[in-house]
Amino acid sequence: MVCGDGISAPGELCFDDVVLIEGNDVTYSARLIDVDSDDDTDVVYMIGDQVVTHLGTGEGVFGPALFGVTVSPTNGEAGDIDGDGRTDLAIINVYDNTLAIALGDGVGDFTLQEPLQGTSAAPVQVMVADLDGDVDDDVLIATNTSIDVFRSDGDGTPVAGFGVGLNGPALALGLGEFDGDGDPDLIYVSDAFGNQELFIRLGAGDGTFGSSVPVEVDGATPRAVAGGDLDGDGDGDLVYVDLDLELLYVRLGNGAGGFADAVGSATDQGPQRTAVLDVTGDGDLDVVVGHAGGNSLWIYQGDGDGGLGQPLMIPLAGPVDSLGWGLANADAVPDLITTDINQHVTVVLSTP
Repeated sequence: MVCGDGISAPGELCFDDVVLIEGNDVTYSARLIDVDSDDDTDVVYMIGDQVVTHLGTGEGVFGPALFGVTVSPTNGEAGDIDGDGRTDLAIINVYDNTLAIALGDGVGDFTLQEPLQGTSAAPVQVMVADLDGDVDDDVLIATNTSIDVFRSDGDGTPVAGFGVGLNGPALALGLGEFDGDGDPDLIYVSDAFGNQELFIRLGAGDGTFGSSVPVEVDGATPRAVAGGDLDGDGDGDLVYVDLDLELLYVRLGNGAGGFADAVGSATDQGPQRTAVLDVTGDGDLDVVVGHAGGNSLWIYQGDGDGGLGQPLMIPLAGPVDSLGWGLANADAVPDLITTDINQHVTVVLSTP
């Protein structure tokens, strides 16, 4: 395995090339998705009042900014909300308590659905995933008082239904599969009367979730939750970071909603974003952590048994505000994308 020889080998952890895009405004929620149906991945992100697209060539090169639908975002996520095979956007605004759905037209632009949907309180994070096993994705929103579930009915106007009430603001939101039934389970961190606590709620497969189950955490400031099978036993495992202790924790699942003791790995300053995916092509899941204090991405290679190796450290132009991934070049290894509070979008390309 030699990085830079152009040959992708399983287990090869190679990220070297960085594409820096100047947002020229506050940037939100950059994603690597194909918006124009040419099978080449494009960069999509949001600024203060618009969605911005840079069309990709398939070689990790992106064209000039194309300004699209006008909307006021503070966070967003991509998925197929109307089930037509094209990528759509779910966009929240913390200031007016709204969810906007922008449907992809398949040729590079989006159409804003009217009217905007109201959220139960100030929305702080949004996720898009299929919660009920149909052909369209649903929307989860973490707010200052609850987690709202907007079920999609296939027409691009998901309707608020089931909600999870909280004793304080949601601080992190994620999904996993922890009880072996194949249905997405909910993970979240909330601030309950000054106590920052981590919970799971097992999914029923119809967009609803069971009672909250507290998960004991090491440290007092859990953040950035995610799920995945890191040890390959078929049982979902739990990943989270602790903001103050500057540690990444892995807790292996038992397949019945329970977890083994946490195993910690050091992070850079202020870990606040995480992702679980296979970035080496060896079939084992790896973990990526973005930091608010260290201006960096750290990539931890999984060993297939639930352990993590020493991280590959990638310096960035600012503190990580959002983290995503996709296939931006032609090597079939996932690439990473971030936004930072210094108005940059950064694509970190794999370089096998």
